[in-house]
Amino acid sequence: MKQIIATLNSYLGTLSHAKTYNLIVKALQQLNSKFHYFFGFTKNYSKSYIKTEYWQWHYSLAYPLN
Repeated sequence: MKQIIATLNSYLGTLSHAKTYNLIVKALQQLNSKFHYFFGFTKNYSKSYIKTEYWQWHYSLAYPLN
């Protein structure tokens, strides 16, 4: 999970310098809807984060975050 966040934030940071907000929004809309259950984004899509509430509620026993 943390590797996915690191990769996403790397891409989002790189793309933010090129002023590609619309491209980022379009790309994120193409993802599976369950992806958005696990990951959230800041308003300007400059950073992603793990939605710990959902993760803990559904998967904490089987897949710990660490």
